[in-house]
Amino acid sequence: MQIRNFKKKDEIQVKKLVTVVLAEFGWKPSPKYDPDFYDLFDFYSVGKSKFFVMEDRNRIIGSVGIEDNGEGQAELRKFFLYKEYRGMGLGEKLVDHALSYSRRNYFKSIHILTDSSLTPAISLYRKKGFEVTKKYSNGDTELKLIL
Repeated sequence: MQIRNFKKKDEIQVKKLVTVVLAEFGWKPSPKYDPDFYDLFDFYSVGKSKFFVMEDRNRIIGSVGIEDNGEGQAELRKFFLYKEYRGMGLGEKLVDHALSYSRRNYFKSIHILTDSSLTPAISLYRKKGFEVTKKYSNGDTELKLIL
């Protein structure tokens, strides 16, 4: 398994990953929650935004993005891993990679907006030092990490 920078040619595989994982939970990409889904390459080419993929024998099996929101603020986005690869520590490696990138690029903080039902992901974020900052009535949870 290797983590590397996203390339334009990866877009089809990443969109499949996102679509498959969202479907597990009864969701699909939406312009409101997934504006980056529609043009990943351009979305993550702004400022210090960056997108990473995890590969297993030339197959993209996971992803994570860092969106530069300006003024040292970032958002962790598109953290996905195919079901058969979960529980092996690979998600933690993806998050660690994104956090390392964020620290090297002098972000002051990073936040995440996720669904409250995604308890394994929330547990991982908490393990990495994120704190819940807000719970929304629609079921979303916001977490933040000061870097």
